[in-house]
Amino acid sequence: EVKKLLQVPMLNGDKVLLRLQSIWMLYGLSATKIEINCFFDNGSTCSLILTAVAEKYGLLGYDVRVTITTVHGDETRETKLYVVELLDVGGKRKVIRALGMDKISSAIPVVELLGVKHYFSKEIQEKWTEVTKRPEGEIEMLIGSEVASIHPIRKESVENLIISTSVFGNGWSVHGHHAEVKGDGAIFS
Repeated sequence: EVKKLLQVPMLNGDKVLLRLQSIWMLYGLSATKIEINCFFDNGSTCSLILTAVAEKYGLLGYDVRVTITTVHGDETRETKLYVVELLDVGGKRKVIRALGMDKISSAIPVVELLGVKHYFSKEIQEKWTEVTKRPEGEIEMLIGSEVASIHPIRKESVENLIISTSVFGNGWSVHGHHAEVKGDGAIFS
């Protein structure tokens, strides 16, 4: 089995789906709502938000000096630590602290998922449009594992694809990888 797996070619990045979702964010004294594009990242120990988004909506924050460790090494920078208020489908606020970043990703590519629809249950197939709705544009917030309790949880899985439910937005996300997923990969900064 191991020798067989070693002969399988590496998976292209365009076949891997990140756990993405548009989520309502509250801002200002009147608690105005705006949807932002979020990426749930179990591998990150902190959350990030685009500085431009935080400043545009007047999120409260304070200056911090942080050292961020990535696969490319350590980087120390001056930024702000913001308080972000997200709204779940039940109307409850989820408050997250997030570091301001100039860029998190390139634009999220359009992904074609019809080729994998038939693998899932009838219940999921009947909700396919809702289940496969994915954000467009840049990732505006990365939600790290320091708030893992609000990350989506698995509803159904087939091979390496997982359909998760979430307390946010449309309540669904598709992630994982499959050879029949069609699209381009996002580039992360």
